[in-house]
Amino acid sequence: LTVSVLMQDPVACAGLTKYIIEKLTKQVTDYKIEKVKDNLKFIEERYQEAENDYRLKQQQIASFTAKNRSLTSPFMQAEYQRLQNELSIVFEVYRGLATQLEQARITVKERTPVFSILEPVQVPLDKNKPKRKLILVLSLALGLFVSVTAVLIKHNFVDRKK
Repeated sequence: LTVSVLMQDPVACAGLTKYIIEKLTKQVTDYKIEKVKDNLKFIEERYQEAENDYRLKQQQIASFTAKNRSLTSPFMQAEYQRLQNELSIVFEVYRGLATQLEQARITVKERTPVFSILEPVQVPLDKNKPKRKLILVLSLALGLFVSVTAVLIKHNFVDRKK
């Protein structure tokens, strides 16, 4: 892909070319990885929810253990076991989402296109337009044509009048 800009000011021309390349690169990158980034965002949100749930369950177990130092009662043991089971389930969800989160991050990196700039933006040193030599040659040719035509027309009118 070649990007070129024609302007009167060479510095502005180089700046605008650089800006266009940056914008184009960002747009193409965003377009290519939009779906993957949406998936990453969803997993990050779910991961945060699972982390909060896991910490809440840990606090519940700590609170239960602090309140009931002796777990001699079968009811207390059953309640403690239920809390431990809930913690295990929440931890498995949390761990699974952590794995998915890392995989989603890797996928974003894999799918992000890499751009290589073969020729960096340069401030032009010589003018591109107007092409003065071409204008000079065309002006001379047109002038010669008009002169020859005028002489021939004048010569024909003078000859016919005589």
